[in-house]
Amino acid sequence: MTRRAILAAVAATVTVLQAPTPLWAVDDIDFSVTASDSGGVIQCLGPLRESGCRTFKGSGTTTLFYQADINTFSPFGPWRCEVLTGPVALFGCPDRDGGKVWFCLVPPKASDPPRPSVDLRYTNGVLNVLNQPTREENKPCPARATSFLGQNGEDAAAATPRRSTGSAADGEDVDTFDLKAEAGGTVKVTLDADGSAGSIGKVATLRLLTGAGRTVLAEKTGPLPLTLQVTPRGPASIEVQRVKRGKGIPFRGYYTLDVSSAFLLVPREDVEQ
Repeated sequence: MTRRAILAAVAATVTVLQAPTPLWAVDDIDFSVTASDSGGVIQCLGPLRESGCRTFKGSGTTTLFYQADINTFSPFGPWRCEVLTGPVALFGCPDRDGGKVWFCLVPPKASDPPRPSVDLRYTNGVLNVLNQPTREENKPCPARATSFLGQNGEDAAAATPRRSTGSAADGEDVDTFDLKAEAGGTVKVTLDADGSAGSIGKVATLRLLTGAGRTVLAEKTGPLPLTLQVTPRGPASIEVQRVKRGKGIPFRGYYTLDVSSAFLLVPREDVEQ
């Protein structure tokens, strides 16, 4: 390969990894409520975040009251929204239930609008969600995490085995997520390239472990997408690992990690923010 060809290949790689910017890094999800009667106060609680108590207008007015960031701490998963009435309690929130709804904020599909939203309606003391699936209280939902594999070189912490199994730790970048799922429920985990952002290569490793990380429940290495299915008996963790050359062209770039059913999917410190 000539020097000019080498420079052209390097430039193409840099371009792929720099553009476009992933939607989850710059966008957010609008929460709005339309009240046919009088206005009031509403709050929503979801994975690792909450809206706080926000006022909304009545008489058919639609109020945008909250925006949930789409970032590494994913907003997708179980949510509860509730209207509060009565006297204002400590910290400015009323203390009586005026209607609530439990729902799943579902990760968008490729065919969905690029910017998801949560549209609520409050009528005659009943709060409904119009464009997200409802759920039973204390039931899990599909969840999604997004990050970048292979940023700033390799993960130095991965160069030393971190478990008695020694199944990871071959000196490549490893991202770890803690998973809280329904006890006894089957969980499907899928790792894929983020279609809204840049990446190169195909091959990576997806691994499910016990919460302590000492036992591998399932593992697969190959071209993305990768899917694993297990029934964890307790807290579990998920690892996304960049492979060494020789096993195919290693994946490097933005990825999505989808879990079919979870209460929480939380990145650890080794996940690029």
